[in-house]
Amino acid sequence: MTWPRALVYVASWLLLTIFYVATEPPSPTVARPAGESPRTHSPFELKAGEVSEVRLEAGGSRVDAVRVEGRWQVREPAGAAVPADLISAVVSAVLDSDRAEVIRLPQGRAAEFGLLHPGARIVLTCADGRSVDVELGTRNPAQTAVYARRDGSSDVVLLGVDVLYYLDLVMKAATA
Repeated sequence: MTWPRALVYVASWLLLTIFYVATEPPSPTVARPAGESPRTHSPFELKAGEVSEVRLEAGGSRVDAVRVEGRWQVREPAGAAVPADLISAVVSAVLDSDRAEVIRLPQGRAAEFGLLHPGARIVLTCADGRSVDVELGTRNPAQTAVYARRDGSSDVVLLGVDVLYYLDLVMKAATA
């Protein structure tokens, strides 16, 4: 290749780059109505280590567990062989989401998030009586998170989809 030809290629590349940068449309931004901007913080006031009782409800099944000497033991259904680590995983998946996205639920739009008739419920109780009742709705469009809300709250929280995975494993172990 000759020098003049190489210079023509470089000049063409520079002109096309300048044209591209000058005419590139701005990247789209997600428009949210006023008062609906996301906040990232811990959506629940409890820490996983403070929880002493757990009630899990999904698919018509229920599992109750209590923490005894630092390990989870299933109280109901009696004789269910649910690994303690699975209960810990569910509790951590809900409470250790300190960067969860929180959006104020618009009036009358609970069905859009699967929260009109929640698919699952997790009730976490501490020894001092504090309790959090979490309803799980449907997955987000990207299938990477699940919509959740504290019972009676107008905030929708996006929790990692792993909470559904662990909940499903607990329910399968309890009914096996």
